[in-house]
Amino acid sequence: MTEIQKLLVRKSEVRQGLAALGAKADATDEDLAKIDELSTEYRSLEVRERALIVAGDKPEDADPVTGDDAEDGDQAEDGESVELRNLTGKVRLSRYLESAVTETGIDGAEKELREHHRLGDNQVPWSAIAPLEEPDPEKRAVSPAPADTSLQSAAILARVFRRSDAAFLRVRMPMVGVGEANYPVLTSVASEPTTLAKDAGATEPKVTFTANVLSPVRLSASYLWRREDAAVMRGMEEALRSDLSMALNQALDAAIINGNGTAPNPAGFLGGANGALGAGSDQTGGVQTFQEFIAGVAGQVDGLYAYRLADVRALVAPTIYEQMAGAFANSGKGDEAAAQYLERFSAGMRVSGHISDTVASKKHSAIYQRGVAGAAVAPIWEGVTLIRDEITQAKKGQIVVTGIMLYNFKVIRVAQYHRALIQTTA
Repeated sequence: MTEIQKLLVRKSEVRQGLAALGAKADATDEDLAKIDELSTEYRSLEVRERALIVAGDKPEDADPVTGDDAEDGDQAEDGESVELRNLTGKVRLSRYLESAVTETGIDGAEKELREHHRLGDNQVPWSAIAPLEEPDPEKRAVSPAPADTSLQSAAILARVFRRSDAAFLRVRMPMVGVGEANYPVLTSVASEPTTLAKDAGATEPKVTFTANVLSPVRLSASYLWRREDAAVMRGMEEALRSDLSMALNQALDAAIINGNGTAPNPAGFLGGANGALGAGSDQTGGVQTFQEFIAGVAGQVDGLYAYRLADVRALVAPTIYEQMAGAFANSGKGDEAAAQYLERFSAGMRVSGHISDTVASKKHSAIYQRGVAGAAVAPIWEGVTLIRDEITQAKKGQIVVTGIMLYNFKVIRVAQYHRALIQTTA
């Protein structure tokens, strides 16, 4: 329990005691003395609380009652967590990039955060790459620095990125440290519980776990600057953060969806013969109707991983969505299309730009996901390494900085995913 948590609990106890004593119609001298004592203590607690708030420990982070799961509720933070959060809020990605471009050292919060994560001199903590604020649904990022910095410049119109397919498919992406990452799965139990006769002995089941050990593979994104741009780099902070984080995110998505399983590429969901979901299966023959589109998704409800349509998600190629949007329950224009129906009643349905829209036997791919998150994992190793190259474009006075991240991907419970092949043309 943090100091402020203890303080808030005691404040609650003092208020309760004051309320009980104040409600007495026939308070004794002893009661009045106790009221005076508790009132003095309460004022002291108020002063201490303000001191802790100024020091960075916020009362909203110190609710004595917390959730069991960080995904379901905010956990109370200890002093170290609050200090790290405050430190992270001070760092600027542009300072790390400027250091890489100019080959100068770095100090201040950026150096402290790097040392906290035990990273090298050319590495950037992931928390410095995350966008400073929640981005728009259309992820947008960087443009070159203005030619004349004395001009009044409008906000940078950034390039557009696809939204994360991995997150939609409930792929867990934990941050991991040095070494390989292992994700064990309980795969089988030799005997299930059964009803037994009187005095009958229970069977001791043999439990089987499968280890999924993943080693890091490399993913990179490069940025090119003119030497003249380095002087104004600090003014490009938000755009640089958004661009680098989303560029790496998009490349990661592409690998997760289409990785062909040939080293060093991981086996993505749709990675051909070596892909995690194999070649896929025909949903039905012929061009799909409204009822067939709905039945394809509803067919994933099995009473084990999915108990209702709202437990199933569908990620589809653009042509499939186009077909769904035009497939009505009846021929009347006022009817609901299959796309609208699934958007309302399933756990989610959307288009992926990473799923190839090339016709193969008039069929396109869709990925169905059902059940809880974590059946697929994409661990990310802490720290993006920056490599400076001033040689390749030296004649133009340009510097290339390449950011390298380490990741891997594996579907550790294939049964929670299904690849469907859907015919969209006659």
